[in-house]
Amino acid sequence: MELNRMLTIWDVGTRTVDVETVLKGVGKSSIRLREGVYGTLLTVVTERLQLHEVPIRFNELKRATQNSMCRSLKVFLAGSVPDLSEKGLVQDGSTWYLPHKDIGIGAVPYGKDEWCFLIEKRKGSGVTDRALQYLPQLEYQLKLEVV
Repeated sequence: MELNRMLTIWDVGTRTVDVETVLKGVGKSSIRLREGVYGTLLTVVTERLQLHEVPIRFNELKRATQNSMCRSLKVFLAGSVPDLSEKGLVQDGSTWYLPHKDIGIGAVPYGKDEWCFLIEKRKGSGVTDRALQYLPQLEYQLKLEVV
């Protein structure tokens, strides 16, 4: 699967964001800051990235935003939506979704010869790196820490 781009939305609250740190890392990124009454949202679009580099870039952004909450992770892939039933997703017409009450995971056609796989969690701790195991064609290996 060819990855076209990755889009993340971070709730940075009242933290100061170092733009240069956010732009560094895997791929080529652009950012947009939206300031509101209750804090700031940071949107980061990263291109020139391979699918296996998504977790690396995700963790780079998490560190760069000082562990801010990721509200949304979207990866845009070339082609059409594949069968995602092995990941536990259910098909509803041309879209796929994971029946879960706390996190939104789905796949939708997006434009011509492109589709979007999205992971959204707008409350609690946000999207975690464990949620990346649902990315298509990405094997997630659980890391154990010895205490």
